[in-house]
Amino acid sequence: MARGDTIFVISPGYMDAISSCITRYRDFELQAYSSSVRALDGLERTPSYSYLGFSYLNNGILDQDYNNLRMIVNKVNIMYQGIVDPEDPASRIPFVFVLSPKEGGRNGTAEYVKAMLRDIDLTNVQLLYCEFNIMTDTIIKTQMFGTILLRNRDFEIKSIVPNISKNNEDSMVIDLPFGSKFLELFSELSLIEMDPYIQQYTREDPVLANIRRYMYTKDPAMMTMVKRAISQMSVQQRIFYDCCLRNLQYMEIEGGSLDG
Repeated sequence: MARGDTIFVISPGYMDAISSCITRYRDFELQAYSSSVRALDGLERTPSYSYLGFSYLNNGILDQDYNNLRMIVNKVNIMYQGIVDPEDPASRIPFVFVLSPKEGGRNGTAEYVKAMLRDIDLTNVQLLYCEFNIMTDTIIKTQMFGTILLRNRDFEIKSIVPNISKNNEDSMVIDLPFGSKFLELFSELSLIEMDPYIQQYTREDPVLANIRRYMYTKDPAMMTMVKRAISQMSVQQRIFYDCCLRNLQYMEIEGGSLDG
């Protein structure tokens, strides 16, 4: 199923932070609302094929957003009826709740989201939950944008691959059916010494392990090592890794908290 080029976001508390992050993105549009009332109205005006995915980003779900969010999720499910392949769960449209139990209390938990949507038909929606403690640009770029981009199996990404495109240009469009390890790579960072993905990748995929280390250290020498290893792969082998590096440019981790 081909997807659109727009990410739909509702964020009562972090619109300024989202706006400061979106300026670096080129490959998708942002349709964002600070009010769930306006978001519901905006959803009615845009065709379903325009969207890559949906997200609600806040400390917790506001009481005044509760019913509107139920209507929005239900509307999204109806919009994709007949578009999503019922035999392929991975084709469902992603709806990511990015919340903070620390700041939002019970309203920021996965259990609260599940309870809110317990009687809503989610046949065509892939419901996802990401938790944060402190809001940073990393959360917006990886947990919200990154989760949606990497969940789209038909998302077209232009990767620079010299001398192999049919029209002899130095780029080509590639459809990337991501495997789980390429999704996990962009999971929220913790402590490099305790990172479970680094431990796993070191044994199974040293190149991904070094990409993950780079996300912590931002060491140029580490990235040079990664690119050297990728350059020695075959064209088919390197496709996924090239795309990981491209998405790393989308989600470049700069640190520093963003005020709501």
